[in-house]
Amino acid sequence: MVKDIFFELILCQIFFIMIQRSQSLYLFLVFLSSLCLLIFPVFEANINIQNYLLSLLSSTNGSPLYWFVVFISTLISGFSAFITIFFYKNRQVQLKLIKVNLLIIFLLIAALFIAINNADISYKKCTILVFSPILMLLFSFIAKRNINKDDALVKSADRIR
Repeated sequence: MVKDIFFELILCQIFFIMIQRSQSLYLFLVFLSSLCLLIFPVFEANINIQNYLLSLLSSTNGSPLYWFVVFISTLISGFSAFITIFFYKNRQVQLKLIKVNLLIIFLLIAALFIAINNADISYKKCTILVFSPILMLLFSFIAKRNINKDDALVKSADRIR
C-alpha cells in the first residue's frame, strides 16, 4: 500500500512538471482536438431521405481511400503529440517530432477537405469539428514557438556561466 502511494506521488510530480511547461499544455490540446475529431461527428449527411451524423470512426467503414488517410493521419498526429509531451527533457527531439506532426496535420487538412468535397452524398452539412485540424495546427505552432523560446533561454543562461 505504501509502495502504491509512493508510486502515485511520483507520477503526479512528473505530470505536474510536464504541465508547468506551456508547450506541454498546447501539445495536450492537439491530442484532445484529434480525439474529438475521431469521436464526434464531422458532418451531417442525407442518405436515402434519412439524416446521418458521420464521424471518422463511422465513415471509414467501406469508404474510399481518402477517408482512411484522414483517419490514420488523425490517429498519428494525436498519438505523436501525446508522445511528444513526454520528451520534455529533450527539446531537440520535441522540435523534430513537432515538425513531423505539422506535416501530418497539413496532410490531414488536405485529405479532410478533399474527402468532404468528394463525398457522394446529395446533402452534406459540416459541423464545427471540421476546423479542428486547423486548431491542431495552431496549437502545434504555438508549442514549437514555446520550445524554441525555452531553448534560447537555456542557451543564454549557458552563455552567462
